[in-house]
Amino acid sequence: DVMWVCDGAHPVQRLIRLEDLNWRMEEFAYVSPPSLLPNTDSTATLSVSKTSGGVTMSAVGHDPLTLEHVGSYWTLRHLREAKEITAAGVGNAIPVLGNATFETSGKWAGTVNVYKESTAGSGSYTKIGSYTSGSADENGKNFNVRFTEDDESRMYYLDGDVGSAKATLRSESAVIEGAVRVTGFTSPNLVSADVVKEVAATTDTSDWSEGAWSDVRGYPSVVCMYERAIWFARTPVYPQGIWKSETDLFDSFKLGDEDTSSLFVEMDSKERNDILWMVDQD
Repeated sequence: DVMWVCDGAHPVQRLIRLEDLNWRMEEFAYVSPPSLLPNTDSTATLSVSKTSGGVTMSAVGHDPLTLEHVGSYWTLRHLREAKEITAAGVGNAIPVLGNATFETSGKWAGTVNVYKESTAGSGSYTKIGSYTSGSADENGKNFNVRFTEDDESRMYYLDGDVGSAKATLRSESAVIEGAVRVTGFTSPNLVSADVVKEVAATTDTSDWSEGAWSDVRGYPSVVCMYERAIWFARTPVYPQGIWKSETDLFDSFKLGDEDTSSLFVEMDSKERNDILWMVDQD
């Protein structure tokens, strides 16, 4: 049994009942944290020293950080270019987020298999497609198949041989979103942090967002469950703001355009009336 607790002055907590006499209160941790609107100043960038683990985060062109930001989340986004492989073997695997296309051309006889990581970063692969052409002439077959990875980046590779013909696995370009949580303050443009969602690169990026909830921005004071998602509302910065998690992923507030995506809305009214409570209603 789990209960979410929020009061507007402290980070969201979870009260967990493990047994009748075994209860635990812990801070709610996020995989994709709720964020403010993305930065729009191309000269103001953030970067991390490593893509995972304990890192330092540096700001260039601006001084956004304060001591009160310790404990806050920051989201960094990097563009990953499209990639293409024609060689077989796991050593040639490419990352996929969004769409990938497997395609053959020419005359060939044999079988080509497509594999993807069972879980992101695991290095363990599962066969997701097997494609066979019976003869290397006009009676043979060619294929054009699309795969989609919506939630997280996974590695894909080919296995098989098409002789002098061609088998290609191609991934589209994608914006990869990572997140860190600040653990220590050094200066307005340098902090230490822990990576909570792997960052795609260590290069500077102007596509970043500050976390919506922190000691600087305040915390939500209203919460409810509805439609297999968790909903929060009312912070000092957004007294009429509402945040919804991804469906069935209570710790992910990554925005998107799918029915199951997270969302953030502000109530539209002529007067400022703080949200005091929410209740689910079918």
